[in-house]
Amino acid sequence: MSAVLTAPAARALRQRSHWSDRVAHVALLAIALALVAFLALPLATILAKALQDKAGAFVGLANFASYLGTPALLQSFVNSVWVAALVTLVTVPLAFGFAYALSRSCIPAKGMFRTIALIPLLAPTLLWPSRSSIGSATRASPGASSTRSASRTSTARQASSSPSASPSSRTR
Repeated sequence: MSAVLTAPAARALRQRSHWSDRVAHVALLAIALALVAFLALPLATILAKALQDKAGAFVGLANFASYLGTPALLQSFVNSVWVAALVTLVTVPLAFGFAYALSRSCIPAKGMFRTIALIPLLAPTLLWPSRSSIGSATRASPGASSTRSASRTSTARQASSSPSASPSSRTR
């Protein structure tokens, strides 16, 4: 007789999935397909166009090399890094002080201050409808009103100098 007892072979348990798990898997598959269709495919198309010339012939990285050789690109890169560094140096200490004050103090209306701090995150979505309103493009460009008035003035001059614009033809 053996001193070690052996257990009978246990059947492998098969775990059944709930119907909600199947719905979740289908939803995740639909989201993944939507991301591929609306994000990955357009990005792949843009990359393919970037590797072609105007006629559609493959040129490889020549377009990128000519772009990186632009002298203004270096200056714009330096300006971008400078602005990013300056904003970081100002914003991080202020945000840390604000967060520390909110978490370590017992001030009244703490929730209101937290909400006010979140407003910049919501600002782009709150401002979007005003940008898409009719006529905002003419208000946004500083030279739009002067361009319109100049074109009206030149049209008025042409009308007054043309022979058909005589005073007798206007009275008809």
